[in-house]
Amino acid sequence: MSSTPNWKMNRRHFISGAGTVFLMPLFESLVPFSLFARAAQAAVVDPKRFVSVYFPNGTYNTAPASPWYPATGALSTSSGALPLVLAPFASNMTDLSILKGIKQTARDASDAAFYKATGGGGGHVSAITTWLTQALMTQPSATTCSMPGPSFDTLMAQKTGKNALLMSGGAAGDTESKFNGYGNTVSFDMNGQVLLPFTNPYNLFNQMFANLVPSASAAPATTAAGRNHSILDSSLADLADLKSRLGKSDKAKLDQYETNIRNLETKLFAAAPAVVGGCKKGTSPGTNLNNTDSSGTQNNYIARMQAFFDMTVLAFQCDLTRTVSILMDGETGTRHINAQTPAGLLYQGASMTGDIHTGVSHYGSADTSVNVNEGINRCITRDRVFMYLVMDLINKLKAATDASGSPILDNTVLFGGFGVMDGNHNWPGNVAPVFTAGGRNFMRPGYAYDMSGSDMKDVLFTLSQKLGMGLASFQGSTKTLVI
Repeated sequence: MSSTPNWKMNRRHFISGAGTVFLMPLFESLVPFSLFARAAQAAVVDPKRFVSVYFPNGTYNTAPASPWYPATGALSTSSGALPLVLAPFASNMTDLSILKGIKQTARDASDAAFYKATGGGGGHVSAITTWLTQALMTQPSATTCSMPGPSFDTLMAQKTGKNALLMSGGAAGDTESKFNGYGNTVSFDMNGQVLLPFTNPYNLFNQMFANLVPSASAAPATTAAGRNHSILDSSLADLADLKSRLGKSDKAKLDQYETNIRNLETKLFAAAPAVVGGCKKGTSPGTNLNNTDSSGTQNNYIARMQAFFDMTVLAFQCDLTRTVSILMDGETGTRHINAQTPAGLLYQGASMTGDIHTGVSHYGSADTSVNVNEGINRCITRDRVFMYLVMDLINKLKAATDASGSPILDNTVLFGGFGVMDGNHNWPGNVAPVFTAGGRNFMRPGYAYDMSGSDMKDVLFTLSQKLGMGLASFQGSTKTLVI
C-alpha cells in the first residue's frame, strides 16, 4: 500500500488561497481538447463512512429530569444549559445531535422467548440484536443464530466493497439466551450469521497495520501549493499543446492566462499553511493491551477503547475500511470502572464500585443496599464515561483530514446510544438515548431533534440515504428524517 496520499484542491481552496479567480478565456479558434476531462478524472472525492457505537445495559433517562435530553433546537455550548450527562462536553456540542423520543419497534415486538423482560424494551437480547438489523430473530429459542438477514454495517460494507471493522471493550455478555453469541455483537452477515468483534487491541493492530509502510517513509508535510504543484504543471502542459492550435489573437489571451496561473502559484507557495495527512503505519498499542478483558475487571478500559479509536482513525486514513461497529462492552457484561472514572466526570460523588450492569444500569433495584438516587448518580457518571470516550473518537476524527483537507469527521456519521430502554425496567416514561455525530458535509449536527413518532428503522434508512448506499428501503422504512 502506498504511503503517498491523494490530494485535490477544490474550488473553495483555490479562491481562498489566491484572493481571486482566473477563468479560462473564450477562444474563437478553440478546438476540442481534453484538459477539463483530465481535470475531472483527477478530482478526488472524499469517501463517506459509518461508525456505530453501542452502549450496553440501558440507563436512566426518565422525564422530567431526563439527564440525556436537552431542549429541542440548537444545542448550547454552555455546560450550564445542557442536561447532566452532556454538561462536561459543551465544547463538542456542535459535533453532536440528540435524537429524542425515537421508538424501537423491532426491539419491543419480541415475545417472551426473546427476553423483552415483560415490558417493552428491557430485553438485553432483543435490544442488541435489533440495534443495526431492526429485525426479529426467527427462532428465539434456537441454539444457533437465527437472524433473518444482514445488519446495517454489513450493507454499508457491501456497498463500499471494504470489510467492516468490528471492535468491543471485551467484557463478555451473558445473553440470557441459548445461543450465546448474541450479547457480544450488533453485526450479522448477509446470511444473518453472527460477526464477532475484535476484543484485543494489540492483536488487531498487528493484523491490520503492522505491514503498512512505516511512518518515516510517509510523504513529508507540504504546503497546499506544493501538494498541487503537479496539477498546475500538468495544466500548463495542456495549455502549451492548445496554444499550437490557436490563432494569433487567442495565443495572446492564452499567454496572459498562463501568466495569471504562474502568479497564482507564487501566491500559494508563499501563503499556504503546512498540511499533514495520509496513510501512516501508526503506533502499536502497548503489550499491556495484548489480552481480552472478558471479566471486565482490568483497570485499562479507557486505554483499551482509546487504542481501538486510534485504529479507527488510522483505518480511515488508509482507507482500509469505511464501516466500523464498536461495542462499549457486551450486553449484560460485568465491566467495573470504579478505578478508572476521571474525577471530573463523577456526579454527586457517585460510587462506581458496582459493575455497569446490575450495579449501575439497574440503579438500585438489583442492589438493595443502593438507594435509587445514588443509583441514578451512578448511571449519569457511567454515561459520562461512555461519552468521554465518544468525544475522544470525535476529536481524533476531527483532527485527521481527508484528501480534500476536510476533517474526516465531516465525512463520517457516528450513530450511537443504548439499545435497552431502561436498565431498571421502568416503562412507560423512559426512552433509550440515541445520538448522531459528525457528517457535517452532508448532515446537520449540533441540534436536539424531537423524533417522537419516528422509529429506529427510519433513522437507519435516513443514514443510508446520507451515505449514498442506494437502498430503496430499510426494513420497510422509506421515511427520510431531517438530521
